[in-house]
Amino acid sequence: MNLLGAALIGGLLGSASARAETTLFSDDFSTNPITNGKWTVVQSDVPNTFHDATSQSFYMTRVGGYTGGGIYMMANTPLKTRKWEASFRYRIGGRYQGGADGLAFMFYKKGGYRPAGGGFLGFNPAYVNQPGYGVIVDNYYNSGWDPSDSYIGLIKDNTHTFSAKLAYKNDSRTEDAVWHSMRVRFIDGEVTVHLDGGLLFTHKMAAPDYSYDGVGFSAGIGADQNYHQIDDFVLTDLEVPVWSTTGRMNLEHGLHAATRLPGGKVLVVGGFTSAAEVYDPATGTWSFTGPASTSRLRPTATALKDGRVLLTGGENDSRSLETAELYDPATGTWSPTASLSTGRKDHTATLLSDGRVLVTGGSSGSSGTLSSAELYDPATGTWTPVGFMNQARSQHKAVSLSGGKVLVTGGLDASGLPLASSEVYDPATGAWTLTGSLATARRYHSATALKNGQVLVAGGYDANASTLASAELYNPATGTWSSTAQLGKSRRYHTATLLNDGKVLLAGGYSDWYGILASAELYDPATGTFADTANLGLVRYDHTSTLLEDGRVLTVGGFSTGDQASAELFGIVRK
Repeated sequence: MNLLGAALIGGLLGSASARAETTLFSDDFSTNPITNGKWTVVQSDVPNTFHDATSQSFYMTRVGGYTGGGIYMMANTPLKTRKWEASFRYRIGGRYQGGADGLAFMFYKKGGYRPAGGGFLGFNPAYVNQPGYGVIVDNYYNSGWDPSDSYIGLIKDNTHTFSAKLAYKNDSRTEDAVWHSMRVRFIDGEVTVHLDGGLLFTHKMAAPDYSYDGVGFSAGIGADQNYHQIDDFVLTDLEVPVWSTTGRMNLEHGLHAATRLPGGKVLVVGGFTSAAEVYDPATGTWSFTGPASTSRLRPTATALKDGRVLLTGGENDSRSLETAELYDPATGTWSPTASLSTGRKDHTATLLSDGRVLVTGGSSGSSGTLSSAELYDPATGTWTPVGFMNQARSQHKAVSLSGGKVLVTGGLDASGLPLASSEVYDPATGAWTLTGSLATARRYHSATALKNGQVLVAGGYDANASTLASAELYNPATGTWSSTAQLGKSRRYHTATLLNDGKVLLAGGYSDWYGILASAELYDPATGTFADTANLGLVRYDHTSTLLEDGRVLTVGGFSTGDQASAELFGIVRK
């Protein structure tokens, strides 16, 4: 497939829905929840649970046996979000009116104990510490506990005190042997309960307790053994990440650099122009700032601890640049600083914990692929050589490790082949040490330091010039790599951004099969998996993505079949 055809396909893919899949958990009860692996089910005494394969529903309790009992079933998916909606159907009835004790939908609930029969609904009175919340459908009157013999209410921590009822409404749809549809919506502590399409009540919690992440159901019965039946449970995340268009840059930028400034604005510089622009997240607009001294393709731009930005190297008119300059956000101007020892493009620049900047490798027109490295000291404005890497490399990646060392991975060697080798720089000794090698040699990949201390490497080119979908994890404690899940799409020239919740957003890039990509995916270190998220509004590669102070991601420029001056924001839309 030629580049134009691939780009057109990528453009078509980019027109897909901008919304991500938001279902956190679902069960239509076509299979038995006791054995289907979706739930952790605990029973006590004889609740007489039963999976009805014909109606594809689940009897949490039912008629038969007369000792009473309880059931407690928790979804094997944690409830991490604070904006969600749960919907399900229930039917309660049976042998004696008033004989069923009720049903509870529980959330932010602590588990790990046996349920009780009777009217405790997931909160066993034998256990003191059992926090959580529940929406209860109660059809048995306990004096001192309940407002009536037929009500729907919101409870906290306990069902057997009236003070635990945060809100309730007397309602007859609690034991009428009819299917009812309930929808519970939670938005930052505000709980809204709908039944059969109508609003029952709304309650705003003063200080919600998010200590636990359990979600599920409980039911309890006494001697009368009436049934509690549930079906079609869906838990939906209302914190929906989407891409939205923001202000357009004044000029097109590709092969550029982007850096977040103190105060939250973002500087974009480099590419085919010397012009620089600043994005203001508060207004969503761009404004020109002072231009750099020259245009630079693939420079590095590093935010220093004093707020200035160090711009180094890059390519201009097919020449690798050795010059460097400093941007001062306070004045919006650039000033020259000491030059690198040699011109570099496709190099890396990494801020060290002591405020210095480590520049590694790259390629130079006169010297070819470089193994040299040098340190910039902002206090003196000078560069110091720091020896040579074990392997000359360009188009590689470098990331800071949690202990202050720097990991360098992959890249292209002097013969033009991708590298699997990795090495670590120790600022305390100035020494380079080889560490474990990647399973797959790669260049133009991404490398992201995770919050757990590991490093995620994803995508890139391999030795056959094929785009990779593989990903690997580096463990600094052992110096070894291990495989993790495959990306949803192979990609190179993409961006990888560490989000505030610890996940990694991979966006755009180029794929051999799909061409220029609009797709994006999220890597979750907790599960070691990639999941599709919302598509970019525009296909793009060789763009930049910058995490903003409010947790959104600003993605700008790059090469595209569309507007290359466009910018987009990835973040949560409040429904």
